[in-house]
Amino acid sequence: MKRCIFYLLMVGQPGMLCQCKSSNEQPEIIEEIDVWSTFSYPQVDFTNEDLEGKGAEYATYIPNPEQMIKETALRVCQQLYLNPEEVPNVEKIVYRVHDYDGISGKGGEPPVIHVSFSSDYLDKQIKAGASKETIVDEVVGVLVHEMTHAYQQSCKYEGDGWSVIEGIADAVRYREGFIDSSLRQPGGSWTDGYKMTGFFIAWITEYKKPEFLCELNQNVGQDFDWAWEPNIQKLLGVSVESLWGEYQSHLKTLESQN
Repeated sequence: MKRCIFYLLMVGQPGMLCQCKSSNEQPEIIEEIDVWSTFSYPQVDFTNEDLEGKGAEYATYIPNPEQMIKETALRVCQQLYLNPEEVPNVEKIVYRVHDYDGISGKGGEPPVIHVSFSSDYLDKQIKAGASKETIVDEVVGVLVHEMTHAYQQSCKYEGDGWSVIEGIADAVRYREGFIDSSLRQPGGSWTDGYKMTGFFIAWITEYKKPEFLCELNQNVGQDFDWAWEPNIQKLLGVSVESLWGEYQSHLKTLESQN
């Protein structure tokens, strides 16, 4: 009687340790193996510097910012990497809420990352009448984008490099559920960056290659003068222009169905 033991591992999901008595029998699950159990959470240094002003309501929406930041770090890394051993060593996140004209920003490099969030931006969302759920999603979604910058591989931040870096950050934000798919429209270019490029990267990952986002992230870190055409050819064996054309056809088909 044949006995076998094997692992089924999925990105961002627990693996199953299984056994079966013969090769043609259904495996019996013995235990779950969480491939991300060894993830090293960063230390979080959180300060709200505008408690007496526009930042006074921050805690109403994010009552436990340290936990939110740590959970976001894990979720981002599960999108960017196949396992925790690949993740850069980010030891500390310094997060500041303060009043300035903007939304959010990331500074520094591993092991210490600085993230700022604008209490003025929060105040504008509240005064615009946004619901609590909408505001929470926006605060977390903005953080997902900045935390992607904290953990992603990087290249020269100009030209194609700029568009892929910002595109990856918004691809992660979209795949985590913090950009509405209704914003995805035909038109534009893969070099537009942010949502336009992010939707394209997410589409390739969903319809062409499940590991594409992880592979693209690693690929960006291997070429300081990163460019779309040679690297898409390297990763997928097709031209970026032909992929974009197929993606645009997909969007137009979806549009005609609505």
